[in-house]
Amino acid sequence: MANILEFLRGLLTAADEQERFRGNPHGYLTAHGFGDLSGEDVAEAIRAMARTLPPDVADRLAPYTDDDGSLPAVRPQIGESELDAAVRQLQFATSLTDLISVPVTAEPEPVAAEPEPEPEPVAAAAEPEPEPAPEPEPAPEPEPEPEPVAAEPEQAPEPEPEPVAVEPEPAPAPPPPPPAPEPAPATWAEPAPVVVEPEPEREPVAVHEPAAIVPSPAAAGGGAIDPYAAFGEELASIIRHAGDQMQEVLRRAEDQADAVVRQAEREAETIREQADNEANSTRNTANEEAAAIRAAAQVDAQNMRETATQEADAILQAAKSAREEARVFKQSARDEANAILQNARATQEDAQRQASELVKNAERESSAMLAEARTRRDEIREAERELRKRLQGVETVFRTLESGSVVPDEV
Repeated sequence: MANILEFLRGLLTAADEQERFRGNPHGYLTAHGFGDLSGEDVAEAIRAMARTLPPDVADRLAPYTDDDGSLPAVRPQIGESELDAAVRQLQFATSLTDLISVPVTAEPEPVAAEPEPEPEPVAAAAEPEPEPAPEPEPAPEPEPEPEPVAAEPEQAPEPEPEPVAVEPEPAPAPPPPPPAPEPAPATWAEPAPVVVEPEPEREPVAVHEPAAIVPSPAAAGGGAIDPYAAFGEELASIIRHAGDQMQEVLRRAEDQADAVVRQAEREAETIREQADNEANSTRNTANEEAAAIRAAAQVDAQNMRETATQEADAILQAAKSAREEARVFKQSARDEANAILQNARATQEDAQRQASELVKNAERESSAMLAEARTRRDEIREAERELRKRLQGVETVFRTLESGSVVPDEV
């Protein structure tokens, strides 16, 4: 959470960061390592961080703390991802702050600037006294020339070299003044790089060609000066002078290096102290934010616990009521079933009784009908016999008529 808070503080209090975010929101979040951020994370982090922002910026972020319903949707909509919801929240927050005209206010208090230490004098900066020009050595006395051998013919004398004027050696240039130490920054800033000024180029030591020995008028007639001895002495003098200058240059370089090291150590100590102060300030801020978040989380957890307890109690009461209703319904259903069973039994008994009566009545009726049928059958048989008797009498009459006899009186 601390990383999210630092990231959001930098985005909501820096106009250039907001410009980069508006240019490519998804790429900006991914480049800062928040590719899995969600809208709920952004809303909760801004709500927790609003108390630590400057008053003007915190007032502009009031929709996150007042819960007035003006916030955009924190959950992804149809076809969106969690990162899209986070981008929507950040775009809304940056539109509220509008830091194009809002000055950036750093959270940690500025560190009081320590008095600038006076630069220590550099030992190498002392200008050495110019060495006196070496006095020209007296010309050595001319040695007598050896006597020529009389037997050998004299050779033509070689032309003597033209005399070369001996130029005086230039005095060494004074060393440059030591660089002024840079002032310590008043507040935390990037440490200025230690600029080591290059050693000014030394004028090269003029090594002159060995001057030809100018023969004196006395030597011209009586003898010549040894040129090799004069050249050796001149060369030894030049080497001694060059060695002295080299030692002086090395000593100055060591002194300047020591001064640069001391200055770098002082600046490093100042930077270290500023970094410690910045780290302590950041640590304190992070601890305060963590404590605030922890307190808010505890309050939310307590509220959620109480709400869950109340909902559980309500659900338990509803379950008890439902169980009581089920018990009453079960008893009423049992009573209704018993009543229906009793009615069914009574109906069955009535039906059985009625069926028995119907059977008995049917049997009586069938017996009566059977007796009546038998009586009618007997009557029909008697009538049939009577009819047969009459038919026999009629047949007798017809026979009598056919035979012409007189109808008997009986007929």
